[in-house]
Amino acid sequence: MRQPKPEQLNTSAPITLIYGSSAALRGRLVESIIDANLPGEEREWGLEIVDAQEIGAAGAAGQLAGGSLMAQTRVVVIRNAEKLPAAQQGIIAKALQRLAPGTTVVIDAASSDDYRKKGAPVSADLRKAVEAAGQIVEATTPGDRDLPGWVIDEVATHGKRMPMAAARAFVDTVGAQVDQAINELDKLLTYVGPEQEEVTVADVRAVVTGERESTVFDLVDAIGRRDARTALEALPDLLPASGAQGAAMPLLAMVARQLRLVWQAKALQNAGLSLEDAKRLPADWSDKLPGEHNFFDSTRGRNFLTRKYAEQARNFSDVQLVRAFAKVYETDLALKGQTRERMDDRLALEMLIVDLCRL
Repeated sequence: MRQPKPEQLNTSAPITLIYGSSAALRGRLVESIIDANLPGEEREWGLEIVDAQEIGAAGAAGQLAGGSLMAQTRVVVIRNAEKLPAAQQGIIAKALQRLAPGTTVVIDAASSDDYRKKGAPVSADLRKAVEAAGQIVEATTPGDRDLPGWVIDEVATHGKRMPMAAARAFVDTVGAQVDQAINELDKLLTYVGPEQEEVTVADVRAVVTGERESTVFDLVDAIGRRDARTALEALPDLLPASGAQGAAMPLLAMVARQLRLVWQAKALQNAGLSLEDAKRLPADWSDKLPGEHNFFDSTRGRNFLTRKYAEQARNFSDVQLVRAFAKVYETDLALKGQTRERMDDRLALEMLIVDLCRL
């Protein structure tokens, strides 16, 4: 699902409840309403942002009933109302029924992705009050399969192109956390600069980092130590139990990518070659390394990655790496339903981890 565009909102609605798991995407929609109702200097006097947890339901209700001596039009943004008990949310709901003239209200509510099936994460009374006079909008986050296309669209809004290969490399590194992806995109676009028209894989490798990559490192480290318990403990951060069918495929691809890079580090170490300088690599070795997930392309300018792969390579023998790739392949077939019995995504990854720890 795509994020609603500001022009698709009814920015003149007196009350809007915006909910979703991404603070950045919710913030964009909130800003579009503020901009539409408080142009120019009016924003300084007419905008009020309140935290319902800090001032309480009565305080938030008081802000809604009040007015401004300096501005005829006000926008009141209420945050964290969803964290109040239902009875206190009911107080805010009643206040929405008697707004001061010229007041526009935006309720910014954080939710988990689980609320996609349940709706807005507020009390029934508050939801009904909003529906009676305004609109409820979900700041939808893209699913794992949609992320590369979403990244390309984000880059395009800055007047730049991004090939699918670069977008996939970006997602592989950052993972599915949209807020982190937005932060990393800002950093990436700053690095590229205004004159460069295309964002390349090399640009992504040079500056983008991600929590998910670190967690996969932890998982592979634990597998290399034959520490199944630690590896299994790392899995929930990468693949929640509530993950949709197919959610394991991107994670399996990341594990496979890590193992490919570990294998390349192992081969280079065995040959007595440097892991830090591709220019010193003999020509015949350059031809042996893969074009995709190439060790030197993946670690260029990121010495901490080189050290991590070198450490992990020492945890595996050549035979163990061959067996590891075979297990990854078998899991891929099982997840795609190409074996006798299709496995649950989470169970398939748990079995893979146990098998890899027993190599």
